[in-house]
Amino acid sequence: MPDFTVRGIDITLAERIKEIARARNWSINDVVLELLQKGLNAGGSPAAAAPVPEDRNDVALLSGTWGSDEAAAFRAAVEAFESLPAETPLLNR
Repeated sequence: MPDFTVRGIDITLAERIKEIARARNWSINDVVLELLQKGLNAGGSPAAAAPVPEDRNDVALLSGTWGSDEAAAFRAAVEAFESLPAETPLLNR
């Protein structure tokens, strides 16, 4: 099989490819092959033996797919709660 080298991939595209790879537990190579095959309507899937549902609400697919902005917002929210004094009463406790 021939090999290709792709240069000039912007950071946003690279991060999206990595997110898909993590979500599907695939190699980056398998993700790129899948995307090329789908984009070119060339059929065949490198991971056909382990199909992954496209439902983005599936918890298994959401694992590890936060963007850096979402992770930062979550971190900030957790830090806000951690900074509360210990004697601060919680609602409905």
